[in-house]
Amino acid sequence: MRFLLLALCTLLTSCVLESELPLSIPAEATIDDHLDGVWALKHDGDTAYIHFRQHDEHWMDIAQVIHEKENGIDVTGYTMFTTKIGERTYMNIVGKPVGGEKPDSEAYTFARYDFDKSGDLTIRIISMKAVAESIDAGKLKGKVERNAATDAVERVVLHETTETLAAYLATADDAKLFPDIYVAPFKKLPAP
Repeated sequence: MRFLLLALCTLLTSCVLESELPLSIPAEATIDDHLDGVWALKHDGDTAYIHFRQHDEHWMDIAQVIHEKENGIDVTGYTMFTTKIGERTYMNIVGKPVGGEKPDSEAYTFARYDFDKSGDLTIRIISMKAVAESIDAGKLKGKVERNAATDAVERVVLHETTETLAAYLATADDAKLFPDIYVAPFKKLPAP
């Protein structure tokens, strides 16, 4: 399960993409009511829960609880708002202490999400490697930090406008930018 949850567990640590700006203006965001509630994923005896709750008219809070049979429980908090670009919907995610009022970071990271025919939720985390390649090719402005020994991408910081980021996502290769690695559907739990 660790490989499935790695992307979600580390959304806002130093090993993910960071953007100075979101994909759209937060004050114009609408709440996706389909997200509201608790979602669960079970795999190899481990369980992950993601709880989405409306914070205000534009933002949702996220509490993630992971029960790993070998490593115990991990709890992380985020806040997010949605952006719709074409037919795709994205999360603009910022780290936030669980129960806290203010984000603990001003850096955004992005995920694409959708619901299948049965209503299950799939979240795909943006690929640092794909964005790093776009920065290297001059398609985006940003900074790429690599491991000196292996040249593996360790950190990407985007320095782009909201409009440029949205235009990039609208035309980029979605399968490359949001690969199906670490993807498994979350099932919504019934409300108590």
